[in-house]
Amino acid sequence: MNQMTHLLAVLLMTQLLTACVEIRDQDDLAKGGQVIVKEIRNLVIDEPYYFVDGEFIPARRLHGKPKAELSLLGTRNTYDFVVDSLTFTEKGVLFTMGHDVQITARVLESQNGMITTFPSEHEAGLMAQGASGGNLILRVGYAEGQLNLLMKGERGGVGLPGGTPDPSMDGRSFPIPGFKGPPSFGCTQPKTGAPGGPGARGGISGTAEVDIQASEGFVLNAKALPGMGGRGGPGGEGGRYCMGSPKRGPSGAVGPQGADGSVQSLCIRIAERGRQCM
Repeated sequence: MNQMTHLLAVLLMTQLLTACVEIRDQDDLAKGGQVIVKEIRNLVIDEPYYFVDGEFIPARRLHGKPKAELSLLGTRNTYDFVVDSLTFTEKGVLFTMGHDVQITARVLESQNGMITTFPSEHEAGLMAQGASGGNLILRVGYAEGQLNLLMKGERGGVGLPGGTPDPSMDGRSFPIPGFKGPPSFGCTQPKTGAPGGPGARGGISGTAEVDIQASEGFVLNAKALPGMGGRGGPGGEGGRYCMGSPKRGPSGAVGPQGADGSVQSLCIRIAERGRQCM
């Protein structure tokens, strides 16, 4: 970065910080909550990082699966990170976990890193609707390199399993006529188990607003996707065969997949290019 470009980035950053203060007053994202501002001198995302309890935590320091926002209702805080230098390596991924996050950076350098909402395998709890991808604002003074942005809702929860079989589903014994000697018995086919319940609806994608004041060949690959519907619940067990057999009839069908969530807006402005929303 040459001296003139560096000076331009500093001047633009001053404007960005003023806008950051305005968000505290407008309460655009917090929806009744508060804006919590945190200053970081240099933030390097060189591996998967998760947003947990108001901090960016590397995956190797986590002892369990990070939680997502459970609901769009109620108080939601917005976290505003004011960063002097934000760097993404090729392996760097930042998961917001559906929280409302704003990042105001003087300089952004990315080697094909990524900002996204949830890991692909993340899903809501049993029968719970997927969480929203949240609201992301990224304001940058000067950017270079390539960054990927994916806003996606959380996958819905798995459906309920089919019900427990009752005795009426068991097979019944019946005598087989025509045999000489001791009486023989057959067994009717036990009933098939109950089908599983439908999966829960996927979460909405969440919104993103990206504003890059100046750049040098900066490329942003941005996409918004709905959260997938939850997997159908497993079918219940079939009834038992008769005469004390441990075998059971066929299990019920797996429940249907839940409905996908919906896609929200994603707006981008890079340098002289006008603001575009999709």
